[in-house]
Amino acid sequence: MEGMRRGRKRLGEDEMEFVRSPRKERSDKGGVHGRPRHGGTSVEQYNLAGVFECVYDDLQDAVKRNKVGATYQGILACCERRIRKHHGKVFRWSSSVDLSNDI
Repeated sequence: MEGMRRGRKRLGEDEMEFVRSPRKERSDKGGVHGRPRHGGTSVEQYNLAGVFECVYDDLQDAVKRNKVGATYQGILACCERRIRKHHGKVFRWSSSVDLSNDI
């Protein structure tokens, strides 16, 4: 144990430069992280009777503009048909609208 110092090791200049450099964003990495998640498909909102109410550009837009307080996870689960309704509304991807068996 002789010669060992207690305390924190100081980083050298080259190591500090790496620490100070900006973090690479996920979108720059490509692959799965480079693609927008659920961003390209429009979302349609219906009431429980199956009457069309509103269409949103994408999932994020549906979260921002809905009037019932629906959340991202709730709308996503409803669009993926893991749940039937969310906050008293039915949300579906625009390409997969078939409410005949759901309500």
